[in-house]
Amino acid sequence: MPNDVTDMKCEFELEPYKPGMTGWISAYIRDNDGTDPVTVIDCDSGGTIVIEWDIDGSLRDHMCGKWCVTAYLESIGPGPELALPGGCECIDWEPCHDGSWKKEIAIPQGIECTDCGSLYQVGVTLTSKDGCGNPGHVAAFCKGATVMFYKGTDH
Repeated sequence: MPNDVTDMKCEFELEPYKPGMTGWISAYIRDNDGTDPVTVIDCDSGGTIVIEWDIDGSLRDHMCGKWCVTAYLESIGPGPELALPGGCECIDWEPCHDGSWKKEIAIPQGIECTDCGSLYQVGVTLTSKDGCGNPGHVAAFCKGATVMFYKGTDH
């Protein structure tokens, strides 16, 4: 028998979570005319990287904090790597959310490209932060389609 109230310990039951959490992420490009997905874009037109992801499972509603989404265009060949304005953004993870998210990140107009075009690989990352801003338990990476930027006929 414990001598002190602080020494008292009681057991409690924990239910196993099945499945804990599963998810997927995808990325594609839409041109400024609204066509999607596309793999060829005029250098002067720009476009949008559309990122979609989904989380499911019994732990989904127990998560809180933020999603941090990053998008980039990785050069395939001699072109420069492209950092996108607004390419990294954190989004609140709302309680009781249906588990599906979508984020659009603009590709600016005026991408530098050669007469033969410039190839880029779309890449996106997804991480979570807990309610205190610490790194969370979710991390994902997705390489999207290869996109070619070309000089339009009016150049």
